[in-house]
Amino acid sequence: MTTYSETSNNQPIIQICDGIKVYKRNEIETVALRGINCDFYTGQISVIMGPSGCGKTTLLNALAGITHLTSGIVVYKDRILQSMSSAELNHYRSHHLGYVFQSNNLLPHLTALENIYLGLEIADTLTSKQISRIKRLLIKFQLLDRAKHYPEELSGGEQQRISIIAAVANQPDILLCDEPTGELDSDSKKDVFNLLLSLLDEFPNTCIIVVTHDSDFIQIAHRVLYIKDGKISHIEENSNKTLQNQAFQITSDFLDTKKEKILHTIAELKELQYLLSQKIRKYEHDIE
Repeated sequence: MTTYSETSNNQPIIQICDGIKVYKRNEIETVALRGINCDFYTGQISVIMGPSGCGKTTLLNALAGITHLTSGIVVYKDRILQSMSSAELNHYRSHHLGYVFQSNNLLPHLTALENIYLGLEIADTLTSKQISRIKRLLIKFQLLDRAKHYPEELSGGEQQRISIIAAVANQPDILLCDEPTGELDSDSKKDVFNLLLSLLDEFPNTCIIVVTHDSDFIQIAHRVLYIKDGKISHIEENSNKTLQNQAFQITSDFLDTKKEKILHTIAELKELQYLLSQKIRKYEHDIE
């Protein structure tokens, strides 16, 4: 196990420093983030896991500049998001960021291809080079023959894969994914996993950050960040550093229900082990 400061000698592309977020409604305050610190790096899939209400989505939205921190900062490269103007934040989101939601967020009156083009057209960045790249992605992920279909004519997995291609169409530095497999069956999940892995071959300088309850994501992550009560409790590194450069094949039993439960239990036990070791060190220090 490592702490966030031990993760890499490279400069993170984005980081949150001492992030606190307090939501206020009438006289009631809810603390979502409690001085959170974490870094994220290019060429990696970082997975953020934790129970419901622990602050995962708040963290993701803070990285996107959607949620404004009560205190603390988010640093993208050498820029502090809190110091950006509205126009600069809009440029950051439209040119450097891709966002994938649990529900695919496709517009029903547009075809799959039109949904992919939409963000580029709004940002006025649709070029022939990007059109060629999008076509290559559609071919690579066996979606070209579905490009002229409307969302209701696509399966759930096809819709989500189209959403991911739309999110990376502008070659963002950072791809944020909020529960991207939450509404998918096992076969569709496999397709999304392999798509995310393949994206790092296609765009090796991309930083992929996934928020999820799904412990299967541990299998494709470079790093897993466990969040508890608004703080990172610990971080685990995947020992297979060349994971994303291999033809990763998820076997048919990978998503078996029993295995999924075992993986989830292992993740919980590892977190408990870490918390217990922290307690033991504290008590040992107290009696010295």
